[in-house]
Order: sequence, then structure tokens, then C-alpha cells
Amino acid sequence: MAIFPVGYLITAPIIGVYMESIGRKNIILNGVILMTLSTLAFGLASYFENDWAFYSASFIARFLQGIAQASINITVPSIVALEFPNNQEQYLGYCNMALGLGLAVGPMLGSFAYSFLSYVNTFYFFTAYILVIGLTCVYFVPARINAKTSAGNDDPEKAALIE
Repeated sequence: MAIFPVGYLITAPIIGVYMESIGRKNIILNGVILMTLSTLAFGLASYFENDWAFYSASFIARFLQGIAQASINITVPSIVALEFPNNQEQYLGYCNMALGLGLAVGPMLGSFAYSFLSYVNTFYFFTAYILVIGLTCVYFVPARINAKTSAGNDDPEKAALIE
């Protein structure tokens, strides 16, 4: 479990530095895809009969989940600040409320799914869940969010016009 924050801590500053050049929407999309694949890896790891192979695959998957989480958690507040400069505190509050709701409901949803599904199928369920919900959310992020802002210009729409 402790490797998740290590992946997060290593990746967070890198994402902050390269967010504008990679594109905010691209980072979120990559985070969703990485979270989906790493959750799938957890399910597939259960097929290893060797304990070390299972733990190694789980270790790597959890590290990748930390990277994916950092991608999303660092980028979303940046988008909120760009899109809602006059009400950013209010919308950041909504984002944190949703995060808290996920932290509160997630284990309950996981336990509920596990009570009906096996260990492996629970991971498959959440792989599909993350993919569908994540890609739906990414779809609604405007493409102009990827526009690079010129020096001194924090408005992506203006930056897109400059380029």
C-alpha cells in the first residue's frame, strides 16, 4: 500500500512542470488509461501461482495507480482555476467534496462488489467502471484546455488564437 504515495510523490512535481506542454486534457486522459490498466493488472496478478510474482505485479500496479492519481489530482484543480477564475474557490470545494465522497463511498462500493463477485471479478468490474466513468469525464473536458498559454497570458482561448 505504501508504494502508492511514492508513485504520487515522485510524479506530482513532474506533472506540474510539464502540464502545459503535454496538455491538461491529455494528462487526465493518460491518468484514466493508466488507472484502468493498473486496476486490470491487479486482477490479472491473481493468476500468478508464485507469491513473489503476485506481490511484484501488485507492487508495480499500485505504483502506477499512484502515478495515475497524481495525474488527475494535480491537473483537475489547474483546469478549475483556468475555467472558473472568479469562482475557483467554490468549484475547488466541489472537487474536494467529490474526492471526499469517493474516499468515503469507495471502500463501501468495493465491499459490496466483492460480496457478489470474486476477487478477480471485482477488479474487472472496477476496471470497466474506471474506464467508462473516466472516459466520460475526459470527453466533457474542452479540447481548448490543451492550448498552450503564452507568457503572461493565462487565458487558453486567447492562447489558442495566438497559435
